[in-house]
Amino acid sequence: MKLEDGSIIQPLEDAKKSIERKLRKERFNEGEIINALSKIDNSSVEEEIQITEETKIVNRGIYSIRPDLTEDNISDMIPLMISYEYLACNLGPNIYHEVYDDIRNMILSDELNTNIVKVEHLTSGEYNPFHGIAIKPNEPCISIIIRLFGWLTYSVKFLQIPSTNNLIQLEYIHNLEKCEEYFQEL
Repeated sequence: MKLEDGSIIQPLEDAKKSIERKLRKERFNEGEIINALSKIDNSSVEEEIQITEETKIVNRGIYSIRPDLTEDNISDMIPLMISYEYLACNLGPNIYHEVYDDIRNMILSDELNTNIVKVEHLTSGEYNPFHGIAIKPNEPCISIIIRLFGWLTYSVKFLQIPSTNNLIQLEYIHNLEKCEEYFQEL
């Protein structure tokens, strides 16, 4: 991320690669590059390190960056589209049935009709490194739950479409730490 004053915020390893590329581009020799990278490795948090006349770095000691999930930053159309895609995967060619026309038209027009779809914003617990999506069983209408980062939760209800037994009751989970995906029966 580049700030107004021209400084760049990067994770330490990325910053070291950027510095190395810059020094190579400016034709510094291998010893000078190794020396500069060594200064970075041996620096303490908040220590300013002069790399070249024009370049200095500061290790700000940021250990983790996570999205701000305290506000509703996502349009209701996003959970609607995610839910529709998940429903399409579940229904296969049956997603083209006329009962879904109003939903497709909403997506194409980018206008939510609350008489057809209800999107609720919820939170659950705390941040956890996973995303998930499932069709909620035993509901009068088709209802899909989306979880982002294990915490931010959306409930999308297709109010005019009754829940049927034709839907496969599976939950999809993507573990962000292990880069693993799996399904589990509900």
